[in-house]
Amino acid sequence: MHDATPLSPERQEELLKHLEDVAHRHERASEIRPDQLQALDRLIKVAQGCTGQSALLANFLLAWQHAPEYGGFDLKDLWGLDFELREDAVAVLGMIAYAQRSPESLGYAEAFGRIARAWREGDPDF
Repeated sequence: MHDATPLSPERQEELLKHLEDVAHRHERASEIRPDQLQALDRLIKVAQGCTGQSALLANFLLAWQHAPEYGGFDLKDLWGLDFELREDAVAVLGMIAYAQRSPESLGYAEAFGRIARAWREGDPDF
């Protein structure tokens, strides 16, 4: 059996500080920032169009909403977006990863429903 060497008070303090920093970073990262919601609004607006970029963004957004039903998203498709839209997609991806919220929980059920009808159900009144 291996005897553990006790940590010095300085090392204990250092580890405690590190854990507090990690917890603080996690808490901050899980907060949704206004710029992320603005990026989401811009992506939704483009996804409601009828361009190649609109189709890519519809795939991206619908994969977030419900990938088993609407299909996944190939991350290489980000390469097909203009720089500004790519930046917005990365901001939204960060929000998705850290905030762990669905579009519906953020008040976007109606907008995502319109995108799904247009791109998955072929709604002519989109």
